[in-house]
Amino acid sequence: MGKNIQNIIKQPTGEFRLTDEQLIAYLDGKLSPAEQREIELWLSHEPLEGEAIAGLLNVEPEKIKQITQRINQQLQHKSRRVKAKRHFYQQPVFQVLLAAMLILLCLIASILLIMSA
Repeated sequence: MGKNIQNIIKQPTGEFRLTDEQLIAYLDGKLSPAEQREIELWLSHEPLEGEAIAGLLNVEPEKIKQITQRINQQLQHKSRRVKAKRHFYQQPVFQVLLAAMLILLCLIASILLIMSA
């Protein structure tokens, strides 16, 4: 599972962060009682993550790996598309076209205003 799980299950803030190893050991029931209590305490304050992990308990490990890989691929694909769009709008050609369209729009509005007077 490794890095794939860590990509989609991250703790954005706070002191505790669930590592891949902790998650796998928790799912397999291989943690010490103290470590298990620490994770369960964190999960009690993080309902979304708690529900996600409860769902993971009902899924086969190989299926989890496939799902996380697919989710991460989709996220990476969408991220690349967003970056490409941003890059397009930052191109000088786009900015010149936008300025030309605004000038043309102002000219048309001025002509219409003069004609209506």
